[in-house]
Amino acid sequence: MKKRFIAVLLLFATNSVFSQDISFQDAKTSVKTEKRIFLTENLELPSDEISQFWIIYDKYEYERTLLVDERFSIIKDAVNMEGSYSIDEKSKDVDLLIDLQEDELKLKKKYLKIMRKELSEETVVRFFQLNEFSDSYFKASLLNGVKLLSR
Repeated sequence: MKKRFIAVLLLFATNSVFSQDISFQDAKTSVKTEKRIFLTENLELPSDEISQFWIIYDKYEYERTLLVDERFSIIKDAVNMEGSYSIDEKSKDVDLLIDLQEDELKLKKKYLKIMRKELSEETVVRFFQLNEFSDSYFKASLLNGVKLLSR
């Protein structure tokens, strides 16, 4: 249910993944599980699309996770290098993060085409709505505990 998913994400909002209590991998695993539950409960998949949807979704999530891991690595390195982080390094990381956003958009477009070939338009639209909601909420929650870099 939506409330359960939101409650888990709020937990992450109050505990930064940079803390010693919860690792990024633990947070990622928990969110993946909760996201899958959230989608299962809210997608309302027709019985003839269930199997095909999850096959496509798992491939999409695998590719998306590679981008998420790379983005997290850049942000984590920036936070860890705070005192010795030059403007050139900051600028380079901004470029890398923008490139990752472009890659993520390409990935979404790729899977939009795949899903449209294999699934009903209702399922595709509903998935992308729910996926955007959950991804945005998780990203905001994850970054809530991250301090901004100083000037």
